[in-house]
Amino acid sequence: MEETKKEKIKPIKILLIEDDFYTCQLYQDIFSFEPNYQLQTIKSIKSTEEVKEKIEETMPDIILLDLILPLTPEKGGSYILDKELGFEILNKLKSNEKTKDIPVIIVSNINNREDIERARAIGAEEYLIKSEIFPQQVISVIERVLQEKKF
Repeated sequence: MEETKKEKIKPIKILLIEDDFYTCQLYQDIFSFEPNYQLQTIKSIKSTEEVKEKIEETMPDIILLDLILPLTPEKGGSYILDKELGFEILNKLKSNEKTKDIPVIIVSNINNREDIERARAIGAEEYLIKSEIFPQQVISVIERVLQEKKF
């Protein structure tokens, strides 16, 4: 009698770059019920170079990126909260030979045409507005984007 071996499915690695504790927790809870996904998070950023190195180290299958992120000062001082940090990260990812093909989904509260068009022009595959989606819907968007990339 032949044994049938179940194929072990390699989980899809998702990197969430998000500073809000509750949003991170929400996504961790959602993906904890999805065995085909493995979620990692970057919550604080000291430099975009640090983020780039972390992405190159982990090589996620897809990235969820918030645009409005705080830059954590290395030597005290106050946080700098700016959407340009998210755009800078996206730009570095899409201009880097190692990371340019990793799909990026923007998940942001920014809802203006200029920023949406800018993110798409840099290379974001999708742009989701937090207030207009349920977090569970992100899973279907991830699946669609990966299917389009023929993951």
